[in-house]
Amino acid sequence: MKFTTSTFLLFLFAFSVSAQDTIITMKGDTLNGSFSLAKSNGNEFVNFTSNQGKKERFRLFDVKQIKTADGEILEPIRVDKRYTFGKVMAKGYLSLHSYRSENSNVTFNQQILTNYDGSSLAVPGAFGFKKAVSRFLEACPAVSEKVNDKTLGRDDLDQIITEYNNCIGALANKNKSNTSETTKNKAATSPTLASQKSDFETLLKYSDVIENKEDVSDMLNDLVQKLSTGQAIPNYLRKIMTEAVSKDAKLSALLKKILE
Repeated sequence: MKFTTSTFLLFLFAFSVSAQDTIITMKGDTLNGSFSLAKSNGNEFVNFTSNQGKKERFRLFDVKQIKTADGEILEPIRVDKRYTFGKVMAKGYLSLHSYRSENSNVTFNQQILTNYDGSSLAVPGAFGFKKAVSRFLEACPAVSEKVNDKTLGRDDLDQIITEYNNCIGALANKNKSNTSETTKNKAATSPTLASQKSDFETLLKYSDVIENKEDVSDMLNDLVQKLSTGQAIPNYLRKIMTEAVSKDAKLSALLKKILE
């Protein structure tokens, strides 16, 4: 087959389209191009260049997810009192992210576990692993005990995550049938999530002190979607929503009820 210039250009175009990064913003926009992570004065940013050559800089809290050309996924996570980008290693009731230490700009060589209730634990080394992790996973006694008696150790982290997610998943399915009547009774005596969302949107519309109302509305939709499907609310989303409506007492109070 004759390899012409046009064939080469077609191949190059196909490669450039497929081998690209994707950023999903908190507004729900999907942007294709290339990115790099940056730090400045303790804050993290994403420098992004679109396929059309447009350059933008996003704050960490403006970004919901990054999908790299290599198939990796990055998202904002909380580590102690700071927020950073974490690389998704496992996702479920128990998730695992790798992240960069505070003084590193490159290597994702630290790991953190995040439980379905939003609590988190930086993965300890061999020393202290048994005590810390077994306590962290007490919601599933079977897995917690395996860690405590050293049946599963630090080298078995993938298996620990898989068994824990299976365990919590089974418990969740079992509880669904037991809570159906409770849910009906609760719905009759308290506002539904849908009505709370509607009330929030009305208050937001007429608020004189909230800036970037469109951003707040987008975050509300993301929050409600997660709550309605039983997903844990990431700490970063709780924080940014709380800060966004902090100047409005009524919205702050309603948000607190929604998050309860």
